[in-house]
Amino acid sequence: AHVCREKWQNHLDTRLIKGHWTLEEDYTIIKNRLLLGKKWSLIAKVFGRVRTEHMIKNRYKTILKKYSLKKGIRAI
Repeated sequence: AHVCREKWQNHLDTRLIKGHWTLEEDYTIIKNRLLLGKKWSLIAKVFGRVRTEHMIKNRYKTILKKYSLKKGIRAI
């Protein structure tokens, strides 16, 4: 049952947005990461469950990587 629920929540739920990330979403991730730390499930709730905690964590890492390469600074 656990595997089925996880599969639904992370892959099959039709409410999930699987497309491009907006600047507003990136800002929301960064802001909430600074406020809440690495509590990805809490940050996912801010998104209304249209993005999973895995999606958010991966996007955060992508943002940091992109910004670090452009600015030559270390990640938070």
